[in-house]
Amino acid sequence: LDLTPDGIDSLTQLVGNNFNEALSAIQKLALLNAQVPINAKLILEMVADSTQASIFDLVDQALAAKYTTLSQTFARLKAQDCEPLLVLWAITAQLRTLYQMAYARTQGKSITEVMATYRVWSHRKAILGQVLTTYPLTHWQQCIINAQQLDITIKTEQSSRIWDELLQLCLRFTGHTLSKRTGHLTS
Repeated sequence: LDLTPDGIDSLTQLVGNNFNEALSAIQKLALLNAQVPINAKLILEMVADSTQASIFDLVDQALAAKYTTLSQTFARLKAQDCEPLLVLWAITAQLRTLYQMAYARTQGKSITEVMATYRVWSHRKAILGQVLTTYPLTHWQQCIINAQQLDITIKTEQSSRIWDELLQLCLRFTGHTLSKRTGHLTS
């Protein structure tokens, strides 16, 4: 296979540390028998089809601080031409719920009471309990403000920067950002 540097980067982002998925992707690309170097666009078209992403996976990955998986899901959603406004909707819906839950905690309700009030599914209780005890009400309020600003950005301009801003918003769920200078996570 002849992969361009951006093709290698895209493949790495899509499959991460999942050896089986990487092997499957390489086998699928080999079947192409391409006469030209395989670039990022071709890889995203070929590989993203078999690895459909969900905006709901994205929110759960942000809450669980699964940054590598989160980045891969963003790449897949972007490759699937998912509407950024739809991604923002899912993020904002979770942020509003977290804000309301955090507010209930400030009113003296226990985590258990809050989980029952908001009918949290059992598989999400641990992660939501963790973020609710780690981050104060003001954290969720600031995230909602950031989401509101991003909503305006999405509705007024269409650029590749929007996906970067959506990723930044998800990283803020757990108090992190991505350095624009280095591309590394910061707290």
